[in-house]
Amino acid sequence: MTPQMVQGEAVRRRILAYFEERETKRLPLPSIREIGMAVGLSSSSTVLTHLRRLAESGELEFDPGKARSYRLTQGRRFAIAMREFTGWRQRWLSTNPEYVEVSAFTAWLASRGLAS
Repeated sequence: MTPQMVQGEAVRRRILAYFEERETKRLPLPSIREIGMAVGLSSSSTVLTHLRRLAESGELEFDPGKARSYRLTQGRRFAIAMREFTGWRQRWLSTNPEYVEVSAFTAWLASRGLAS
């Protein structure tokens, strides 16, 4: 792997981490410029190239022609939600010895837009 390839992969990892942070905080989808500022890129074209590569590799998805449409895939959003739920469940169980019902979990996922 060339140094440029390694550097490009590092930028894409930072972009994914930025998306995951925003998902955890439940913030709206970012613009190309916001993404660039967050990961230290000044060129919108370069940011877009990295976003397209992440979409091609299946890590992000987007709606062509729609602004602010790059987002984590459903699977990645679900994984983040599961990590959050596991933490929430552990905190809840430490104060409530009762069992967490499946319906509570389903309702929690629905509140995150991950279940209907």
